[in-house]
Amino acid sequence: MKFLKRIRLIAVLSLLVMAGCKKDQQSDPGPTPVVNGTTPGSNATGVARNNSITVSFSEAMDPTTINSSTVVVTKGTTIIPGVVTYSSVTKTATFTPTDSFLALTEYKVTVTTGAKTLAGNSLAAKSEWSFTTAGSVGGRSPVVLGQAINYVILAKTAINNSSTSAVTGDLGLSPAATSYITGMALTNATGYATSSQVTGKLYAADMAAPTPITLTTSVNDMITAYTDAAGRSGALYQILLNWAREILVGKHFPPAFTNGLTPLPYQPASPFLVALPMFGSFRLPATLP
Repeated sequence: MKFLKRIRLIAVLSLLVMAGCKKDQQSDPGPTPVVNGTTPGSNATGVARNNSITVSFSEAMDPTTINSSTVVVTKGTTIIPGVVTYSSVTKTATFTPTDSFLALTEYKVTVTTGAKTLAGNSLAAKSEWSFTTAGSVGGRSPVVLGQAINYVILAKTAINNSSTSAVTGDLGLSPAATSYITGMALTNATGYATSSQVTGKLYAADMAAPTPITLTTSVNDMITAYTDAAGRSGALYQILLNWAREILVGKHFPPAFTNGLTPLPYQPASPFLVALPMFGSFRLPATLP
């Protein structure tokens, strides 16, 4: 009897040990994640002002927990706006600032414990490091105007002059015809026209070759340049876009357009009129127009 009791006791204890091991295996959530790499590195200096910030993790992270609330960049107490993305392939988060960083300025990056693995494990503690920017912005490619740069006024459907103007430079209109240039007397020539109000030539899509093809290329280049600028950030680009929008809705030429153009009220017949002066000849206004 004693032998049987001992056998039963050993069996019960074995079951308890197995149950305990199984419970431990089920409750094991996996390793705790750590930040194992960053760019820029901690205390880095001379960082390009248009640089992005990357954070590499030791474990696969839950993408829904990698966002602007868990990856935070600050200058003092000011939170820097930007977009945070996560690559599950490289286990890397990337912070792209909305605008370029300020020159010679220290920034701090914080990854909070809200960042979690797919298993739900948080960082054991928040991760923080700082870096300092360089004194100038990294190279930003210019907006390429293409053939559109050859015109001080370039439109698609109409150019309507409502007052006496003094324009220096060429005007282009395409795909609309010459009849849609109104408000100024034209003297026709081969492939172009002239006007007493324009120190330059006027071109339209119905004029002799090669004017139609040249204008088509120029208008396409204008649209490409505007789309490029519209996709960029930064104060100068926003000023240019504000000016373009002001002309597009038919308000007037902003005062900063002084490339041989007398600022006068201008009311185009089309909502798709845009002026592209030689960018080296305009002055920035004190405030946005």
